[in-house]
This record gives sequence, structure tokens and C-alpha cells, in this order.
Amino acid sequence: MVEAGANGLFGLVVYLFMSAAIFLIAFYVAEKSYLKILLHSDASKSKKRGLANLDKEMLKDEKNTSPFWALVRKEWRTIMRSPNYVFQLVIPPLLIIVIYGVTFGIMLGSGAEGMPQLSLPALISLAQGFVTNNRGGVVLLITGISMFIASMNQISATAISREGSNAYLMRIIPQKPMDQIRAKILLGILVSGSILLVFYVSIGIVLMLPIFTLLQLIIPSFFALVLANYLMILVDIKSPMLVWENELAPVKQNKTMFFGMLICWAFATVFTVGGSFLLMVDFPIFYVFALVSMLCGLFVYLLERMIAKKGSTIFYSIE
Repeated sequence: MVEAGANGLFGLVVYLFMSAAIFLIAFYVAEKSYLKILLHSDASKSKKRGLANLDKEMLKDEKNTSPFWALVRKEWRTIMRSPNYVFQLVIPPLLIIVIYGVTFGIMLGSGAEGMPQLSLPALISLAQGFVTNNRGGVVLLITGISMFIASMNQISATAISREGSNAYLMRIIPQKPMDQIRAKILLGILVSGSILLVFYVSIGIVLMLPIFTLLQLIIPSFFALVLANYLMILVDIKSPMLVWENELAPVKQNKTMFFGMLICWAFATVFTVGGSFLLMVDFPIFYVFALVSMLCGLFVYLLERMIAKKGSTIFYSIE
């Protein structure tokens, strides 16, 4: 009992430390980015000179940048100019990994009810066994986890709503709807993808997985990540929240965020339940990897075809 309590206390301390570290890093990044991107804020003379130089650099970049990357840069600046957007849209996927990882570790370390008490070496050995025994269900489980984590990143889910009264410009600017949507979801894909890549590569190093095996786990997750961002932005296009006065409204009071998350959770549930069943049978990883990659890729392809076919009419709900 004493040992279990000590393990639980240690896990709690680790969780609090990591949460505080993430908060401080996010606050530092947001604070540094705010004055660099919000060009018309009040500033001291030195800051004004810095902002003036940055304004010239931005104008120069826009002249040398393609329209697509100009849209991507605009989306990035919209997010990073506000600490509120950073905390509400960028940080949640990272926090989810930390919270669930530490919680799961505490439960195993303390021998919670219904779970065996496992040491870290025993847990690593168990995980290695699932993967090295060529159990295809692991691919589905990882894909389900990735889909769930991607749903926590609300960058794509609020991309249209954050435009507010300027959203109507999306219907008239000389850019294909497909290019506009790709530009808006790219940031969400990069943020979630970077977090998941570091997470899975770290697991691969700890478990000493072969590179080919690790790729078979990561690639389907990437397709699921892209699919999640497409689904969430399409929900926001269908029913955007364009009338608001406070910048927090589209990221805290937006019902489309919840609907987008529900759709992603439905996919994540299917992947996770399917993976749990496949763990009971000897189904090769490669076949599951190929199947999941093709299915997610097919969904993305069909969504792109639908958007391309509708053209500018896909923005019919934006006024």
C-alpha cells in the first residue's frame, strides 16, 4: 500500500510539473509572438521601430509568396497574435497526451482496481510483445488514438468562424475553394502532426521498434489526422458562427466545434473497437496498415472531389 501510494504521489508530481512546464512554454511563445504579429498595437518607440521593420518584411514576403502560402501565413498570424487562441486551439492536444499518459501510468503503477500492477520495464515488455508479435490491432488502436487527439485541435474546426464578418470574402477572392480549405487546415495538420510525430517516435525509441514497423503505425495516423481536419472544417463551413464581438466566442461558444469533435470521436471509436477485436487474433500488421491507409485516403479523396465539384457554392452558408 505504501509503495502504491508513493507511485501515485510521484505520478501526480510529474503530471503537475509537466502541466506547469507546458503552460509556461505556451505563455512565453504567445507573449513573444503577440507584439511581433499584432502590428497596430500600442508600443514603445523601440517596439514601434521593430514593428515597422517587421511590417516591411511582411510586405516583402507577401510579394514573394504564392497566394496559397499567403493564406497559410494569414491563418498562422491569426492564431499566434492572440494568447487566447494559442491556449484554446494549439495546447489541448499536447495536454491530452500528458494527462492520459500520466493517468495511465499512475493506474498501472499503483495497481488500480481491475488493472495489474506493472513496473515500467514490464509495461515496455508488454507493449513490445503486442507490436513484435505482428498484431494488426495495434495499428487500429494507434489510429483511433490519433483521431481522438486530432479532434482536440480546434484550429480547423473554427477556421471559418474565426473570420467573423470578413468570411464573405472567401466567396469572392480569386482562389479555388479547395486551395482555401487546404490552406486553413494545413496549420491544424502541422500542429497535431508535430505533436503526434514526437510522441510516436519517442514511443518507438523506448520500445526499440524497427523503423519499418514504426512507419506502419505512423502513416495511417497521418491519414486519419488529415481526415479529421477535413471533417471539422466542413462542419464549420456548413454552420459557421460569424456574428461575435469577443475573439473568444468562436472558440469557446461555437457549437460546430462540438459537432466536429463528435464525428471524429465516432471514427476514433470504430478504429479503437476494431483494434481491440483484432488484438485477439493473429492478423498481420501490414494488412491492417494497408487497409486503414487506403480507407482514410479514400475518405479524404472523396471529400476533395466533393469540394471541387461544388466549387464556390460550398460557401453558400457564409454571408
